[in-house]
Amino acid sequence: MAIKSSTGLRTAMLDTADFVSAIPNRVLLLYTGAIPATADAAQTGAPICIISDNSTGDPLLFEEAAGGAMVKDSSQVWSGLVAGGGGTVTHWRMVSGTDTGALSTTEPRIQGTAGTDGGNDLIMSSAVLTGGATHTIDSGTVSQGTF
Repeated sequence: MAIKSSTGLRTAMLDTADFVSAIPNRVLLLYTGAIPATADAAQTGAPICIISDNSTGDPLLFEEAAGGAMVKDSSQVWSGLVAGGGGTVTHWRMVSGTDTGALSTTEPRIQGTAGTDGGNDLIMSSAVLTGGATHTIDSGTVSQGTF
């Protein structure tokens, strides 16, 4: 699956904002279950894990873009506490910290699949997360495709 951008993100990037400013206070939400058809669609269910800077709720940062890509800021620890009894992560969304998860064509967000093989947008060493444990993401890259 290819990463999907919401209408709100695409509009902001074409109109007035870059990716970093278009999604302020970025967090990464990891989900189990059915994957919404688009990034505009309402999210189904609650996130199993909310990834932020060192599990504090502070926004995720990226290094300065180079070669058409941005990588995770090396000074940050991207982590979050796994909710409830845990589960198997199937997809993710990167959203603003104020995103409601509701159907929206104005919320800036991206979403993609998650799993253990290269066919996923987020490749995990294990997609099965244990409730109450801290999950950490060691590396991450966002790239811009060609037009």
